Amino acid sequence: MKTDKKLEKITKIIIFLIIIFVIIDQLSKMLIIKFGEIIIIQDIFRLSVENPNYSGSIITKIVQYIIVLAVITKLIMNQNKFIETKMKIYLSLVLAGGISNLIDIILRKNIVNFINIKIGNITLPIINLAYILILIGAILLIANFTVFTSKEMRNKKNEKIQS
Repeated sequence: MKTDKKLEKITKIIIFLIIIFVIIDQLSKMLIIKFGEIIIIQDIFRLSVENPNYSGSIITKIVQYIIVLAVITKLIMNQNKFIETKMKIYLSLVLAGGISNLIDIILRKNIVNFINIKIGNITLPIINLAYILILIGAILLIANFTVFTSKEMRNKKNEKIQS
């Protein structure tokens, strides 16, 4: 019974985090659309709306996002008891970024990208906070799986040696 209460509490926190991340991303996009370009560091870091027109079908893009988001949501909901809290947080970052970009596609017909970083002759891809959330979540997931797999391999190796 106590475990169910703990799971319920963690689930509510994860949902709250997702909502907060989506709100922050959407607010940042609304602000940059309203105010236009903001130069943070001259010739290096600026915020400005960059919306390359999506050349494919909007419906296709929406369906792609919905499928990915549905799979992540289903994973979290069905495997709730078995997924570590930190993994749920990593997945919530990916989910929040995906939901926010999906909102852009539905409301604005494209994703609002506005973070523009140029270092010397290198111009990084123009992104938004949602992409940063997705990237951080994905990197943390990969790092976690890598560490887990390495530990698992070491344990199996030690078991063989002891046998």
